Amino acid sequence: MLTRPARPSVFLKNLNKQIFLNFITVSDEEWIQEQYPNDQIIEDIKEGKPESMLDLFWHLLDNDAKRLIKDAKIVKWNGFSELEVPFDSPVEKLKHIISGADEVTAIINAVFRSNELSQPDKMESQKKSPKAVNR
Repeated sequence: MLTRPARPSVFLKNLNKQIFLNFITVSDEEWIQEQYPNDQIIEDIKEGKPESMLDLFWHLLDNDAKRLIKDAKIVKWNGFSELEVPFDSPVEKLKHIISGADEVTAIINAVFRSNELSQPDKMESQKKSPKAVNR
């Protein structure tokens, strides 16, 4: 019997919200392989390049989280003038929203947790040995 695990989530302090990731589908796996062949994401993490992990994070976010990030207003100040910063890329906007190494670590953990939870349960999928029954 399949049990439905809780979806991975990350609390973003600047949005004061818990956002959720979707489980990885077969389509997502294909996209990851096309975008980041040969475990390029792992290499980018080791080299301290957050762009590919944030791209994958954006790809896995549920629709409510994407809307929340899209609608978040990022401003900069020029004296007393408040100017909204325009973004063409969700990765660039995430760079302005994510605050600190703790959130980056939480994002990495959530992405890997999503992958882990999307894999078949080894206990459920393994065939039982006939020797174990005869003991």
